[in-house]
Amino acid sequence: MLDFRQRMDIKNHRFMRNNETHLISDVLRTNWEYRVNLPLWNKEPKRHELERIIQLFMVNLNRTLFTRKELRAGLQVLCFPVLEKEYTNPHFHILLKVPEGTRITRQPDKYYFVRGKVMKIITQLSLVHLRLVDPKGTKTFQKLYDPIGAVGYNLKEGIERIDYTNIRLTTAS
Repeated sequence: MLDFRQRMDIKNHRFMRNNETHLISDVLRTNWEYRVNLPLWNKEPKRHELERIIQLFMVNLNRTLFTRKELRAGLQVLCFPVLEKEYTNPHFHILLKVPEGTRITRQPDKYYFVRGKVMKIITQLSLVHLRLVDPKGTKTFQKLYDPIGAVGYNLKEGIERIDYTNIRLTTAS
């Protein structure tokens, strides 16, 4: 016979497993457009500091890509950040889906516009010297042709590496 605590542990385990299943199915259903490989200098990071860096990165990206009116309406970049090699060589793999906004539709090529903004934000945040790590920028920002393969690559170290505080899978508009 199970006592109350054991029953609650079983229910919590089922709940968390169910949420992870739904999360992964939502991530797989999203048609991701770009991958950002975000290297970091700090070799002894704390998890909350890394989550704050991603939050700053996403806030700045949303502010540069969308107008204030669009941001108030809830338009934002969808993202799926995953931390890799937390203690040896910390870096994030971030999958992005950028919805059409006013500033983006005015540009002749969405890819180069978004790429320029992402590279500028990484430089402004002083996370790493991009000219030393990736002189041509081909590893830092990539266009995706296989979104499901990219999700599989991001999750190669396990589901516990997902940055749950910064996941955005839906937009209000």
